[in-house]
Amino acid sequence: MKNIKILNISLSLLMMVFFASCFKEDEKIYPQDSGESEFISASIGEAYSKYAYMDIKSSTVTATGNVDLWDLSFNNSDDLWTVRINTSKLMKVARTSESFDSFLTVDGLEFSFDGSDGSLETNAIGEWWSNEGGQWSSKDIVYVVDRGRDFQGNQLGYKKIQLDIVDDNYVIRYANLDGTDDQQLTISKDKNYVARYLEFDNGIVDVEPMFDNWSIRFSRYLTTLYGSDGEELEYAVTGAWIHPDYQVALDSNDFYQFTIADTVNIELTSKQDFIGHEWKLYGFDDGLYLILENRNYILKTPEGYFYKMRFLDFYHDGHKGNIFIESVRL
Repeated sequence: MKNIKILNISLSLLMMVFFASCFKEDEKIYPQDSGESEFISASIGEAYSKYAYMDIKSSTVTATGNVDLWDLSFNNSDDLWTVRINTSKLMKVARTSESFDSFLTVDGLEFSFDGSDGSLETNAIGEWWSNEGGQWSSKDIVYVVDRGRDFQGNQLGYKKIQLDIVDDNYVIRYANLDGTDDQQLTISKDKNYVARYLEFDNGIVDVEPMFDNWSIRFSRYLTTLYGSDGEELEYAVTGAWIHPDYQVALDSNDFYQFTIADTVNIELTSKQDFIGHEWKLYGFDDGLYLILENRNYILKTPEGYFYKMRFLDFYHDGHKGNIFIESVRL
């Protein structure tokens, strides 16, 4: 496809100067050249069995893999010890009041999954740590992890886990519910990545690109939808999850008319599922997904640059799970 020139460089620079006085200090717009349209494709498989990380700055897919590659992720930021479960596998977790050495069953446990917005408030494991006087420590809670299902629908079993912090490292103890296969692993934080990943059978695994090399992750995940009567429904969807240091907004006007000057009027959010799955609509008559028009997403990078993007297709040669995007640096 031919690149499309969006703005004359000199004109866009003039407009940025003109509108600079309108920007609030906490929404500073960095001087930058406008770009041309870039077209990016990412495949997650017709059965949504794969994930794909996309970097909007380089217009490339920077990592792909099978969604069942990992079980738990461990946040690498200084002030958070968030541990997430892999809901691509339909995983869930339950808190217990038992000791780790107890023989555990799943009877009477209440299982939940991570909220898709990525926040600590909706995290299923929750705040398992405390900080008193600048000293991190564990609350010694024992959790039972439902490892979900494979893509043939087979149950993957359960593990019990307990988390600790030693010398600013994660320490996780995990075993089968009857106490067999008892293991302990230390996981150090690595600021080169958003998170580190554990697979119970294979230990630490590589999943994501380096911190600066991705903007959006495409994969299947669990979320909460609402029925016509307001009832909460657990649903597996396929969509986009933004980098935790990015911000995003929705614009419903003409894609080609949106310029850097318009960013002063948008409402940015860091909700990681804001792009989510609602850029496409399932057609019950023909059984095909339709890309919704006038759903343009404005991304702000950690460096302060803006990009606009829109979805063009979800199919390639009739096969779903093939995502096509147009993006422009503003």
